[in-house]
Amino acid sequence: MKFAEHVALTKGDLKPTDNYAILRSPKYKQLFAQYGVMVASTGNLALSVGIAASTFGFKTTVYMSRDAKEWKKAKLRASGVNVVELDTDFSSVIPKAREAAAKDDQIHFIDDEGSRDLFIGYAVAGVRLKKQLDDLNIKVDQNHPVVVYLPAGVGGSPSGVTFGLKTIIGENIHAIFCEPTHVPSVTLGMMTKLNNEISVFDIGLDGKTAADGLAVGRPSRIAGKVMRTLLFGSTTFQDPTIYKYEAQLMDTEHITVEPSAAAGFTAIERAITEVPDFNSENATHIVWATGGSMMPESERRVDHAKGEALLKS
Repeated sequence: MKFAEHVALTKGDLKPTDNYAILRSPKYKQLFAQYGVMVASTGNLALSVGIAASTFGFKTTVYMSRDAKEWKKAKLRASGVNVVELDTDFSSVIPKAREAAAKDDQIHFIDDEGSRDLFIGYAVAGVRLKKQLDDLNIKVDQNHPVVVYLPAGVGGSPSGVTFGLKTIIGENIHAIFCEPTHVPSVTLGMMTKLNNEISVFDIGLDGKTAADGLAVGRPSRIAGKVMRTLLFGSTTFQDPTIYKYEAQLMDTEHITVEPSAAAGFTAIERAITEVPDFNSENATHIVWATGGSMMPESERRVDHAKGEALLKS
């Protein structure tokens, strides 16, 4: 959206006071067709950027690693997006996408490893959550802590969200990152203080997980440095656990999420066990469970069956 606004303001006749709905008009679609948008992603960033950019009329290309789900690739292609598949891990894909974008000054590259625009965009969540908490009359103070559990892949999204929450809501909201045991890239970067200079592959992990959106071996350039003083903690989970929570959420709340989005549930038990203030009727626990509304029914059934079988075993 920001790039569309930039192009429309500098190359078109859009004025800041205009109703931005006009960006959907054929005139602007023709303008946007002269430009390209490129992104590399294993999961929902690909879907959101790819579908939105293509809808605006931009020539849109998404680079995806071998971890990406087939249904997401199909959804993107059906939306007019050029999907470039590379049989390698995400950390190896993003430099190739960045290099390809650099060859054409008409292409805007959305860099998941270090985009300030993305980071600030994610931070807007702080404004929205503050309103939701106020509307529900949920107190947030020293005696009423709020704990937010966020799935972490490359780390840009949860870091941006955490920054927004801390900035808007304050010191009594606490973020916990949740990562797969095989791909704890942000945790590794922060514990070693090497941040994006270390990969999970450097310590012998295979980087494989069913949580495709979290299958990122090297953390963001921004995440570790910004989270150093803002993140409460991080934890890891094994893949079978997310399938269990995914199935339970479908059965009890009739809410469908994909495996990556169920990651936050895995940290609650440990948090309330290890932090007495969190195990209180005054504490509020929020699981950041975005992703899953576009899942095909066939995928939902497969995931539910896996989770159900694991719960019974």
